[in-house]
Amino acid sequence: MKINLFQLIPFLLPLIYVGILDSSSLLSVWNLGRGYQIISLIFLILEFLNYKDLLKLRKKYKNLIYFLIFLILLYFTYLYLFKGRDFLENLGKVLKVPLPLSFFWFFDNMIFTVYIFSCLIFSFENWRFFTVTLIYLLANTSILALDAFFPYDTLGPFQILVPFILYSNSLLLSLFGAKTEIFGNIMEIRGENFFRIRVFWPSAGIHSLIIYSFVMLGFLLRFPLKWKRKILYFTLGFLGTFFMNIVRIFLLSYYAAFIQADVKIWEEFHSILGEILFLSWLVIYLTILSFKLYIK
Repeated sequence: MKINLFQLIPFLLPLIYVGILDSSSLLSVWNLGRGYQIISLIFLILEFLNYKDLLKLRKKYKNLIYFLIFLILLYFTYLYLFKGRDFLENLGKVLKVPLPLSFFWFFDNMIFTVYIFSCLIFSFENWRFFTVTLIYLLANTSILALDAFFPYDTLGPFQILVPFILYSNSLLLSLFGAKTEIFGNIMEIRGENFFRIRVFWPSAGIHSLIIYSFVMLGFLLRFPLKWKRKILYFTLGFLGTFFMNIVRIFLLSYYAAFIQADVKIWEEFHSILGEILFLSWLVIYLTILSFKLYIK
């Protein structure tokens, strides 16, 4: 059977269905929505297009794919039409999880990851071509688990970069006339508006550094490069990701100090900005590397 875009339907259908039931969840990220799942599908489509001519279909598992689609649609139906989300959040409370909301998104991402992983295995013989997609999903699910069970600053080592990021942010804001004061992981900003931000490791972008590390390792292991070159490419990307985190914190702070200090509106801006920057940077960097390595 010829490989074509119809083979992507099992992967796209669940979120199309979610878009009908709760479109707002597709527009938010971190522990607020399914933005990460959208991003994972972008990676999947890019890898599919990249390896389309090499992929080999597994025809004998077609009925199993249909059954998996039925199960995931049944799960989302229960979630949105029969208050399944309330049940999962209450389950988190019963298990004494510190952040029941993050527990729900961890569980939801785990289900989605298992579904995508299963569909890939039963759809393609060489499913390992989708390394970046799978690593991205696994890394996100792991980070959400850490956020649910070890929130705020309970993971002390993850807070190590927060002071440096805050002081860098303070320096950048001072260039635009804003005054800042830092108390531990709290920064008070005085521009045209007064705003106070409190930064824990996820907000500092540590999660994006972890996700980048896993994705990049999976990407680089595909190529027969010398270790020195692999370390160079990894380090450049890591520094670029860290720089994007500083830019993100600065833009959020500048937005609050000079544009809009309403917490609700700021939170909406916060929920999309980081992933737009991170995804744009990651896709551009991987595309440049892919072009460079494949040309060679």
